Amino acid sequence: MADEEQDSRTEAPTPRRLERAFEEGQIGFSSDFVAGLLLLAGVLFFMLYGRQFLDHLKGVLRYRLSYFQTAIEAPEALPGILLESVLGLVAIVLGLMVPLCAVSILGSGLQTRFNITFKTIEMNWEKLDPVKGFQRIFSLRAVVRGLSALLKTLFVAIVTYYVIRSRIPEMLLSGFIPLETAFSQATSLFLAVAISISAALMAIGVADLGWEKWKHLQDLRMSKQDIKEEAKQDEGDPLVKARMRRLASELTRQTIAKEVPKSTVVITNPTHFAVALKFDRDSMQAPTVVAKGADLMAKRIIEIAKENGVAVVERKAVARFLYFNVKVGKSIPYELYMAVAEIINFVNRQKRAA
Repeated sequence: MADEEQDSRTEAPTPRRLERAFEEGQIGFSSDFVAGLLLLAGVLFFMLYGRQFLDHLKGVLRYRLSYFQTAIEAPEALPGILLESVLGLVAIVLGLMVPLCAVSILGSGLQTRFNITFKTIEMNWEKLDPVKGFQRIFSLRAVVRGLSALLKTLFVAIVTYYVIRSRIPEMLLSGFIPLETAFSQATSLFLAVAISISAALMAIGVADLGWEKWKHLQDLRMSKQDIKEEAKQDEGDPLVKARMRRLASELTRQTIAKEVPKSTVVITNPTHFAVALKFDRDSMQAPTVVAKGADLMAKRIIEIAKENGVAVVERKAVARFLYFNVKVGKSIPYELYMAVAEIINFVNRQKRAA
């Protein structure tokens, strides 16, 4: 059944599916990428500030070892001296840890878009099922991850081997050079190995990140039925929507049949749009749209207006503007006062002449 379900999921995930997975914390994430970035940041830190870091550390230790006589002469001062020493060492270590933590947060945030969710750590009793646990341990995905880890370790070992191999002549001559020079060469070898390993891990991390993103999209694939169900949830059931449209259309027809006979004028375009206006000089500050419609509904408004002796005036621009910009029950905007006043005056003159 699981294979059949997997085979039916042939469609790419929809934007809504991706958004829902993102909100739940299901994100293609590579820990190898963060590890490589972290190691590279540490190596760069020691390349740029390693000497100052070590000199500062040696200075703190030398100071405390040189002035420890104070603690012997005044034992009551020992807690304060120890506290000062510990704070000094903590300050030095923080100088290294703070940038590394910032790099780690940045590397994780770039992958997760700094999405913070607690759904991934919520209690899920299905994960405690021993049968499913054994299935996960001995699944094909676990085997692939194990082989991937082995290949990563082998790749790093090969890179390290070739870097050290290129420095073998220097290492063989280290016994014939001054100690300070040998120490400098050893430091250079250490940094070269660290840079090579961090570069290898970064390459692995980038490849792993691409794999995780691809695998994430594969895991979120949907069947055609899934897409239909999602469309129903997002847009509503088509039957319900059709019924709502029928109700809205019926309500509009009732409004037209009730309000158009009492309107002052109907402005048309000439058959595509029709807008019924009502104006009472004693109770209204401005004419109000009491009904409007397009195409068949516009024809119906015109028919009802003619049946009830309501004037129908063709003004294309005014009708289009009122239809698209003024809701039923709202007064016309100020910029149409002159145009509508001219129409109503024209209608009144026609009535007086009749």
